[in-house]
Amino acid sequence: MRINDFTPGDQAADLSNITFSEGRMAEGRRFKVAVPDGWTVLKDYEEGGMIETIRPFVLIEGELGDPSSVSMRDRIIYSAMGGDVESEELRAVYAHECIRRALIFQTYYGRSDDSGLSAMRPVLVWSDEVEAVNTRCFVFQQAIRSEGANGLEFGIMPFASDNSDFLRCVLAYSEDTDIEAVRSLVLRIAASVEADKPYELESRTSVRRALGERVSIPDLIVALNNLLLGYSQFSQQIFTASQYKYVVELDGDDFDERACTLAGAQGIADFCNRAIPDFELALDAYDAQARLGASVSDLDSLLNALQQVDKGVFPTSDIFDSDDAAAVDKAGIFDALESLKALRERIRYAKQHPSKPTKLQ
Repeated sequence: MRINDFTPGDQAADLSNITFSEGRMAEGRRFKVAVPDGWTVLKDYEEGGMIETIRPFVLIEGELGDPSSVSMRDRIIYSAMGGDVESEELRAVYAHECIRRALIFQTYYGRSDDSGLSAMRPVLVWSDEVEAVNTRCFVFQQAIRSEGANGLEFGIMPFASDNSDFLRCVLAYSEDTDIEAVRSLVLRIAASVEADKPYELESRTSVRRALGERVSIPDLIVALNNLLLGYSQFSQQIFTASQYKYVVELDGDDFDERACTLAGAQGIADFCNRAIPDFELALDAYDAQARLGASVSDLDSLLNALQQVDKGVFPTSDIFDSDDAAAVDKAGIFDALESLKALRERIRYAKQHPSKPTKLQ
């Protein structure tokens, strides 16, 4: 029997009092996760069906007992169906956290629908992100369906550059289930995820190297472009996915086209603002190269590259038609955050004072 055929029946776990005081961890292929107290780890669980599958582990409450009962119990399943990304070319394309985040967000929220946006009902009904060990996790809840697997089902997907392993949490549901409490529990589980190794982008490593030693400015420009310009490539996908997220979160409210547009714009803004820490890192690298004696012409080239990144990554309402642009401006969605304003002031200072660092050490 396949373990994802059914949702938990009368052997559902008591989710109201889950603790992790025993400190046990279940280890999968590429990450491990905390085991709730009193739960059993089924290592290398052999799953039957048309295609036999070995799951790295399945967690169930209590003792195993009848092996056929697993599919009717609350459980946490380690899924490694996607395997590893072996191609260096694919790793180079999909390694950046922003691209992984965009692809995941688009996959789960960016659905097409012939009946129009307001009629669309994506699979997801809730999502969040949480900091974990050596990674962050995208956490999501699938819709409760009236046929097939119809309990509470959550996914925990760690961001990784070379694999798509994730956890499925399949839990019982009744009308009196406290959904918010269950979501909080799943976020706690996600926060306990520990990836097998931290991942540092080659482009970010190259920019960091420029903080402490003289480097080739052309190579540094290539690195900062690789690090930052990826954010500008996914605006349309993020916009569409954010619109569908707005639709699914209406919860009975009337669909509003303008509000839907603003939700898409907010999705773009939130996504692109994630680039600010790396933008600051690149500007700090400029300062370091100035202190280390880079030529005025090299520094000017680097500064121009930073200005192009600023222009390309952080959106303005010009990407919309006039009516929508006015609404986006009125809502202040693309207004620069204070941290971004401070970086732009540093760039202005650098333009006025060639070869000078933009801030004091």
